[in-house]
Amino acid sequence: MFIPGVSTVGGFSMYSSPCKLQTTRQMDLAVKFSNHPPAYWVHNQGHDLLLIAGGVGINPLLSIFNHVADQCKGDNPNSDHIKKSRVMLLYSAKTEEELIFKEHIKQSTVDHENIMCGFYSTREQAQDVKTHRIGPEDIAECFDWLRKDQTVAYLCGPSPMLTDMENILTAAGVQPDCVKYEKWW
Repeated sequence: MFIPGVSTVGGFSMYSSPCKLQTTRQMDLAVKFSNHPPAYWVHNQGHDLLLIAGGVGINPLLSIFNHVADQCKGDNPNSDHIKKSRVMLLYSAKTEEELIFKEHIKQSTVDHENIMCGFYSTREQAQDVKTHRIGPEDIAECFDWLRKDQTVAYLCGPSPMLTDMENILTAAGVQPDCVKYEKWW
């Protein structure tokens, strides 16, 4: 396998049926993790993150968000896969005042080109805040930038919101096993 930007050639074993390649133009490769440049490249392509927070559900998701931002700083070669990932945070609360980390999050989007966000208020209008619940159109808009087939979604918020978001994400084509939850009840 010749990989763009990697001078070492690699060889991997296909384990899927040749029919899959014929019908979907995709194949599955068995690649053991190692520091051999081609194998390392395959394992470190990263994935995109869609973080959806409702109210205080921002707390665990902000940890993930901050980790990505921290890993994007400097020239740490071990974080190249994170720098290639795209991260979108959708954060909803009743009022703008309850979007407690809004300014911090906005600054991270200025500092890092691979991080974006959207803010939502369900009860009041505010600058830079959409006044509605996160819905199918908002999720579809995320996938204008995120790569749907490489996206893992993390959800945290009120139970009805989690159910709605899971339904919207799967209807939009996100695989159910790529939708993760942080529940506290």
